[in-house]
Amino acid sequence: MFYSDRSIPPEPIFSIYLFVLRAAILEVRQRIRLGDPMPADQLHDLMDAIENIPEFISEYNGHGGWLVEDNIKPYLKSYDDRWGEAENQFRRFSLLNELQTAVDMMKATGQYDKRIKLNNVV
Repeated sequence: MFYSDRSIPPEPIFSIYLFVLRAAILEVRQRIRLGDPMPADQLHDLMDAIENIPEFISEYNGHGGWLVEDNIKPYLKSYDDRWGEAENQFRRFSLLNELQTAVDMMKATGQYDKRIKLNNVV
């Protein structure tokens, strides 16, 4: 994560993935606050799903390699596949939904640049 030839991803990719990280952090905090903490297995899977996002953001390489969007999304999907169906749909948390929300927000505010290729971000 501490390489000399690092770069950050262009917008909107940078903001989209920061949004996903923030959403995951807020979900954990809110669940603790509401007295509904995540089971250890779920928390582990959530951290596993998002752990590579900071390195992806700080070591972005839009030309291939491991740290590309195509390799981040499957981890988000894996979490959703296991934990995405909650008994109470108001409590359902989905990393892929948060990713889509971030993309939609960027488009709605005009910050979405169509010239930037979103490699299967959504």
